[in-house]
Amino acid sequence: MSLALTEGERQRGERFKPREQDGRKPGVDPFDDGWTSFRGLSDYTRGLDGANYANVQHENGRQHYVQITSAGHFEFVRVDQDPTKWVADREIGAPQPLAPLSAIGGDCRSDREDLILSFAAQRPVELRELSWMPTDVFTTTRRFEIYDAMLTLRVRGKEITPEATLAILETRLEDALPRNPWIRRYELHDSASYLTRLLITPSDAISAMEAAEYLHAADHRARLAHQQNSRSTVVHPPALAAAQTASSPLNLESATQLLPLNTPTLLDVSSTPQVRP
Repeated sequence: MSLALTEGERQRGERFKPREQDGRKPGVDPFDDGWTSFRGLSDYTRGLDGANYANVQHENGRQHYVQITSAGHFEFVRVDQDPTKWVADREIGAPQPLAPLSAIGGDCRSDREDLILSFAAQRPVELRELSWMPTDVFTTTRRFEIYDAMLTLRVRGKEITPEATLAILETRLEDALPRNPWIRRYELHDSASYLTRLLITPSDAISAMEAAEYLHAADHRARLAHQQNSRSTVVHPPALAAAQTASSPLNLESATQLLPLNTPTLLDVSSTPQVRP
């Protein structure tokens, strides 16, 4: 059997490469003292959404953080409480609402992506309201594939249901992972569990639109920061550069919001811890 990647495997593996190349996926400079002051308190937890989560702590032992890593994003998020339970919640397959990180004092991209997908899954007839949003605003393969499957059903004029969405996913996984049936089953199982939780996670049109606008603007600022760094003789980690050079984020407060939508997600931890391809 050939070990060469199939076209489907290659495309899936390189889906988020543009985010790395244009600065939308923040990088970490291992020689920057601001990042080396952290120590992990847990192994990575693989979330149902496709991201990896870890409970980390500053070396002073008092400040708690969640480290979130995915194919299309990376961030440290400072929280007011021990995030151990919240991190564990990301891998629970039982039908229960996804807990936002803002519940323990944080604010992260994952929460906003969950808000968008929850709205789309619960009210698919209003999916057209998000037609302006590029699909690569989602930073994990699982989120991207669920949203893309719903868009496909809409384009085909089909009813967007959880069953139809998962049927699209199953077909595409057969094309993308033809030689790995056990991985396909694992991917489909976790996608189904994640979708089940999205269907009961509170979201509304205003919160979802604000989240989409916020993430789109954050990606735009990251691109600009990356371009400025590319022209500069001083090298900075893209995550820090984006936080240092970005203007204040859009004021996207809502009376119905579930998270603080006006807090930067890219944190300068060296000082105050802060479509469709």
